Amino acid sequence: MQDGVFPIKPRSSTDNFDVYCDMTTDGGGWTVIQRRYDGTVNFYRRWADYKNGFGRVEGEHWLGLDKMYNLTTQNDYELYVELEDWEGNMAYAKYDTFSIGDESTDYTLNIGGYSGDTGDAIISVAQNGMKFSARDRDNDILSDTHCARWFSGGWWYRRCTYSALNGAYYKLEDYHGSETGYGVYWGPWKGTYYSLKATKMMVRPRNFTRKMYIL
Repeated sequence: MQDGVFPIKPRSSTDNFDVYCDMTTDGGGWTVIQRRYDGTVNFYRRWADYKNGFGRVEGEHWLGLDKMYNLTTQNDYELYVELEDWEGNMAYAKYDTFSIGDESTDYTLNIGGYSGDTGDAIISVAQNGMKFSARDRDNDILSDTHCARWFSGGWWYRRCTYSALNGAYYKLEDYHGSETGYGVYWGPWKGTYYSLKATKMMVRPRNFTRKMYIL
């Protein structure tokens, strides 16, 4: 099978919905839940937008927290984070465990088992178990700072974090580190003052085999 858009219906979902499937990276079988590469989609959004999703699945988008919950509760899932800098270098982070709670938990993050070449920017800063925050809902642990507003994007913030894949998107020529503010970054790889060109977050069942897609 080739990469492309396919309809799916997780067991706990009442409706079908379209997703973009990556059938080539690391053996394939990945459902894309977040993608950024040109800044055409604004990620500084309200809770309802992050809940329901935004953008187009064949382009820049956020699949939606409800859909991610429905996906990751039907099996044991893993997460693959793909990053690209402005020099064309690629790197990845892979987590053996990934799921989120439902809205009653504020989509609490469950993640573990890092491998890859980016360095871990989630477990090492105690973001596992954190609730999701958006511009109109502050769930970080800081009483004097609203991390989702500070970074201009929703995320599982703790102390405003070492990763901000949903932060404000900057073209290379427009970004000047601390003079501009925080962009799209993964701290252990390029530092917190380097805004990345492209990001992609994908999930698949931990027991995935290519045979699952042979009809």
